[in-house]
Amino acid sequence: MTACIQSRRQRTRKHKNTAVGQLGKLPRLHSLICTGILVKTDTVPHPIEPAWRNIALRGARRIEDCIDLVEEFARQCVDQPQLTDASVFVPHFVELSDEDGRLVLCGQILNRVVDWCPPVQTPGEAKLVHARCVRLRDEILHQDNLDSFSALDRLCDCEEALSGRLVDPLWRGEAGKVLKQREMRRMRAMRNAAQPIPTQKA
Repeated sequence: MTACIQSRRQRTRKHKNTAVGQLGKLPRLHSLICTGILVKTDTVPHPIEPAWRNIALRGARRIEDCIDLVEEFARQCVDQPQLTDASVFVPHFVELSDEDGRLVLCGQILNRVVDWCPPVQTPGEAKLVHARCVRLRDEILHQDNLDSFSALDRLCDCEEALSGRLVDPLWRGEAGKVLKQREMRRMRAMRNAAQPIPTQKA
């Protein structure tokens, strides 16, 4: 966790191209950006502000490798939080993009767990999700006018999770396949762990 934390308003879309290719078939994976908040710990009550952090790809070539990096990052944020200018970074969402700025995958960080947003798979599904995002944004503006902060936070998280499903068409199939395979492995591991250990007869 050596990457510096910056305020989201300072964030730009220009990043150094340091990633290697996705097996030579798809554009290169380029950036992992985690958005969240900075919590000031030196005053009470603790003020917060939007922030983001760049997660180094460290040579990751595949979506699976990037998922592992994010899940490691989420655990470190809980197990080994680092103070920066009397502030703690609390991650909320992470986005994986390719070298051309296409959204590859998005996930919501919930404590030590990452809830990956399932990519839409058809234009019709994308249209429905986009329409829901538009309705949520309208509701967010309404709640913002009412200063209903708790409801506003929930709506913002819901809208961002839905928007995270709008993966670029070039990546929808690959990202969806990766998430499905990981879920199948997880379910298989859970079934194996639940099986009783046979006892040996005396």
